[in-house]
Amino acid sequence: MQLNMALRNKLVTQMKSVQNATHVYLRVYSGPPPADIESAPTGVRLWAVEITTKFSVADGVAVLTGLPIAANPIDVGVAGYARISDQTETKWADFSVGLTGSFQECILSTLDMALGVSARLLELNFIQPES
Repeated sequence: MQLNMALRNKLVTQMKSVQNATHVYLRVYSGPPPADIESAPTGVRLWAVEITTKFSVADGVAVLTGLPIAANPIDVGVAGYARISDQTETKWADFSVGLTGSFQECILSTLDMALGVSARLLELNFIQPES
């Protein structure tokens, strides 16, 4: 299956629409993500931040604006994945995490979370592939 750009943009715009309707949180967990988005988070919640900035949409990609966002970790461990959800933890999307240059969807300043040492969200990209 291949999707044209107009449809790809409509799909990623849905993330922007949901974000406009409620509070959005990015939570980072240790270990691998669950088997599917409907499952409870796996691993330890290491870091969490409310996303108050908006996504911009172009070329099938929703990019979070207003970055970086900094917060102190809430536990110790190595980041494995990130999840976007609302305040009741209704799950919307899981993201791969990495450092700058790693070509992951969620770019953090560090993957090694330590108490008292601020971590920053540097990039968050919601990508709708062409196929």
